[in-house]
Amino acid sequence: MKGKLIITWHTVSKHTDATIKEYESNYDVVAHIVHSEHMRSSINSSRDIWALPHGSMLIPEMKKEDARRLLGINIDMPIGFVFGFQSGDKNYQRLIDAARNTGIHLIISGAPHNVATSIHIQNDRNVTFVNRFLVENEVNLYAPASDILLFDYTSKDHFSVSGAMHRVIGAGRPVVCSDVKHFSDVEHGYNCLKFKDQDELEKCIRLALENDEQFGLAARDYAQRTSWEKIARRHIDIYGKYTNI
Repeated sequence: MKGKLIITWHTVSKHTDATIKEYESNYDVVAHIVHSEHMRSSINSSRDIWALPHGSMLIPEMKKEDARRLLGINIDMPIGFVFGFQSGDKNYQRLIDAARNTGIHLIISGAPHNVATSIHIQNDRNVTFVNRFLVENEVNLYAPASDILLFDYTSKDHFSVSGAMHRVIGAGRPVVCSDVKHFSDVEHGYNCLKFKDQDELEKCIRLALENDEQFGLAARDYAQRTSWEKIARRHIDIYGKYTNI
């Protein structure tokens, strides 16, 4: 391969350094790009390392009532939208317990990465399980149809950020997420609410519902500051430091 190489890493794990060493031994790698400061500090390389946020999707603004009508949702409870791949490292049961204790309804969407991780969830008054991928237009309706965007991941031994969160945060709904390094790129108390256990999760849900406009606007502001258009321009600026483009 001729030319200079800049690599963007969505995930940094214990295996990344070996992969970086292989790339840098075989190609003219001039820089690496990661999505958070935690990820940057975990990479071992003599090349430049840049930390740029993951891009966020801006979802057209829509009233909850209009989005629910278009989806055919007739639920007289606050809705928490759980978006992303099904995975064994996501605490669905804790979210379901919190929904029952706080009086909200969960809409859980997403297909499994593979059959082995398929999750079986029973629909009831507090849960609707959409056991499939949502097409883009559906995502752009389910997110604004909701009152809260909920993400509960267990702690992992690698550094990454949540592409699922960045896909829906632009809907301008409060974000409630577990306090793990997967969400180190968003700030507790400003553009999201973070929790460490069941009690804190339920407190965050209640706080998000009580202050939905405040936290919704903060989430939308974060999405605008990290929109794909702005992040793409920042990538181009970095590329321009190493080549003529």
